[in-house]
Amino acid sequence: MKISKKTRDLISYLIGGTVVFIGTILLIAIATGWQYDIRTGELRETGLILMGSEPTGATIRVNDQDITQVTNYRYQNAPLGNYALSYQKADFRPWKAQVEATAGEVTFADYAWLIPNEVPTRQRYADFSLTTATQSTDRKRFVFIEQRPAAAPGVLPPPRLFTSTDLSRPPVLLLDPSTTPSQATLGVANYDSLQMSEDGSQLLMRATLKDGSIRWQTLATNPSSTPALRDITQDFTISPSWISWWSNSNTELSYVEKGVLRRLQLRDQRISEALASSVVHASWNKEWLVIITQPQPTGAPELRIRPADGNDNQLVSKLASQNTSYATKYFRVLNRDYLAVLGSESKVITLFSNVLRDSNRQTSSIVARNVTAFTVSPDGRFLVHNANETLVTIDFERYRRYRFNTPLTGLTNWSWMNDQHLAMITGGKLQLVDYDGQNSEILTQDINPATPILFSENKSLLVFTQPVTTPNTPAKLQQIFLNPERILE
Repeated sequence: MKISKKTRDLISYLIGGTVVFIGTILLIAIATGWQYDIRTGELRETGLILMGSEPTGATIRVNDQDITQVTNYRYQNAPLGNYALSYQKADFRPWKAQVEATAGEVTFADYAWLIPNEVPTRQRYADFSLTTATQSTDRKRFVFIEQRPAAAPGVLPPPRLFTSTDLSRPPVLLLDPSTTPSQATLGVANYDSLQMSEDGSQLLMRATLKDGSIRWQTLATNPSSTPALRDITQDFTISPSWISWWSNSNTELSYVEKGVLRRLQLRDQRISEALASSVVHASWNKEWLVIITQPQPTGAPELRIRPADGNDNQLVSKLASQNTSYATKYFRVLNRDYLAVLGSESKVITLFSNVLRDSNRQTSSIVARNVTAFTVSPDGRFLVHNANETLVTIDFERYRRYRFNTPLTGLTNWSWMNDQHLAMITGGKLQLVDYDGQNSEILTQDINPATPILFSENKSLLVFTQPVTTPNTPAKLQQIFLNPERILE
């Protein structure tokens, strides 16, 4: 039977259209995480694993098998399931992790920090008797306290303050009470509780006098021959139990005195009316002030939150139990906001969600017990706590909980180096730990347990070392380099 040209053309169009249609479906499927298996003729779901390290160029093992690629590498069309990954590079410690490839999602294994086999360190400012320090939010400015040894038995010179924006250069003197005596520096025996304003231009500190009395003072961090020192306690006749810079301000303070929260404006020399009463806890979380009040001695504590530019204290919830002290943290992730509260006696972390964005759908739940400390990553994704002296992480993006039995015995301090890595001091050892605890590497030992953990822009850390066996030995400021190539800076 002869087929007409018109019919042949129609059949060709139909076949071509079918091929294009099927091809388009295949392309869309592959682009959205599916893979065509030639052997079986089936489409199967796959995942994407991003493998990366600092430094790059590490060899990769997947499920105990070497692959030809090195970090950084995109493992596309990865079959779904669990993977054991290992990165190795000469002169660096190996990094290992268990990850899961999930359909339609990206699995991130690109945050590995490879620690040198021998971690380079360098003592800074050996000619100074530094005892503690703080740094600005942007990590570009440091302020140090120096307590010089006694010139005569029992006679300590007053402490001095120094600042630095370049650790390779000597620090610059900020304040020396012995050479710039004033009413504010008279009889000062010690400075502590350092707090920098958000822009790093002002320092808030507690001065302890030789008679044991306390004064709160502010000091400009820009070196000058006439230091801009101000005695808050003396000028405003206050004795706060808690004091902090007002959010994003270098001219205003917030403080609690006898349970009353107030705002202090340094420039206008004015103290506000009471912002809250019966306050037993206050803490700033960026632009939000978290407050816990105890209106009735036997009643339930009230958890409240106040915006920096607002005029009211919004009630979040009444708390289930009373504690003598609290730790709180307000944070946001994936268009939801949370407020975590930990009581010192209850050792329970209670998490409130939809605190401000959708209060009608606000929920609360107990997320952990037997906890004495918790911290939240800078991006708000991870809440890490020390349940029963082991590290546990809650992932608010994937709604998962990670437990890899990383010990936290003797934890005295921790601080986020970035969104994926925690630096912590446990038992006098400084460690760098992945957010989920899978990799925990000791960087150095003989750390003063009370030392702050500071960070430098060239991917290094600063701590004060002091051998446990000789506690009277002067502390040493050590810079610990995670990138050996930059140790000479």
